[in-house]
Amino acid sequence: MKWIITFPSVRCKNQTQNGRCSRPTRLPLPMAEPPELAQINSPSETQPLLVLCDQCWQITRYTSPDDLEPMPLPKSATDTMRPLFCIDIECGELNCELHTKVFLRTSAVLSDKHAIGYTIEALGGLDARCSKGHLLNNAKKSVHRYAEYPNVASKGI
Repeated sequence: MKWIITFPSVRCKNQTQNGRCSRPTRLPLPMAEPPELAQINSPSETQPLLVLCDQCWQITRYTSPDDLEPMPLPKSATDTMRPLFCIDIECGELNCELHTKVFLRTSAVLSDKHAIGYTIEALGGLDARCSKGHLLNNAKKSVHRYAEYPNVASKGI
């Protein structure tokens, strides 16, 4: 008998030349422990979940727990799934310190530098801004990669 784990997921809402993208992105299971920097919380208006789709390379902003869908998978499949990146961009404006977190799950072999580059490009390239409107070209950028086992996140792998 195979064990099934139901993960939360979101579907891309971006429009492409062929209609709506709709690619699903599996999220890690919520952690019972105190939150880590890269933990994904339930999306809300005040704390939206930003996900960069690896099919259309656009960001979708999720603002409601209703955006989450169940994605059942056999436990054996979690060992070989695509890695999930959390790209954390801290605004470089003096006294701002806002964090923009964007999640990306991709099968592409990406370096941290490329993951950050794709994210900045999707946020607007040279015009990318934090939610207060400051340009992000002087921002501090870091990447965290989730381990593929439920309830475990790791930093800087």
